[in-house]
Amino acid sequence: MLTREQNELVTRIGPGAPMGNLLRRYWIPILLAEELPENECPPVRVKLLSERLLAWRDTQGRYALTDEFCAHRGVSLWFGRNEENGLRCPYHGWKYDYTGQCIEVPSEPQESGFCNKIKLKSYPLVESGGILWAYMGPPELKPPLPAFEWTELPPTHRYVSKRWQECNYLQAMEGGIDSSHYRCAPQCRAGALLLAHHPMDHALVHDGAALWRQCAQRTCLRADRRRELLHLDFYLSPHTTVERDGARHHA
Repeated sequence: MLTREQNELVTRIGPGAPMGNLLRRYWIPILLAEELPENECPPVRVKLLSERLLAWRDTQGRYALTDEFCAHRGVSLWFGRNEENGLRCPYHGWKYDYTGQCIEVPSEPQESGFCNKIKLKSYPLVESGGILWAYMGPPELKPPLPAFEWTELPPTHRYVSKRWQECNYLQAMEGGIDSSHYRCAPQCRAGALLLAHHPMDHALVHDGAALWRQCAQRTCLRADRRRELLHLDFYLSPHTTVERDGARHHA
């Protein structure tokens, strides 16, 4: 069991928090590419690592991830107009480009240069493998763009989906990676299907990244048939130490 202090350390992911700083060092999948399907489409609200942001796509098709709120009166730019290479606030018309730079303040003459002094927080947002990835860490430490094997495949050869879980990220990871799930014999609601698990867990290290593989052979037992199923999960943990057969691997 974690102490209260340890729990705070690993679950707090806001700006400046130790775990928040760590997670910001990696490209984070935040949306399906189909959620921003075309140029000048409506923006999408994104709450990421305790920050309220907007994902949008400008007239030239450039992806943007900027602060949700206008620098003037704090109005949500989700209500704004995505037009002519910028997102315009519906309150006083302040307009921002895909980098968060203010490019127009209707109440000020252009030659005053007032809008040049205003810039929203923004982060890089790229598409790879049908997913939009954000990087929120220091620009000088930005890692290479996501390039997994499945991201290189055409859309006809991959399936990408997402789901909403109302919990801390650590609860989701702990529940998904817990190999004890495969050592029990759950029974379906109807009571007709039993799964006998034979775990075959492996830890792999490849190109400096720790890859944890959970593999469990399931035997379906029914009154009318017997069938072998294979359940396989992969977890990529670039900041994890993996121990296997007495060996320690750092990635």
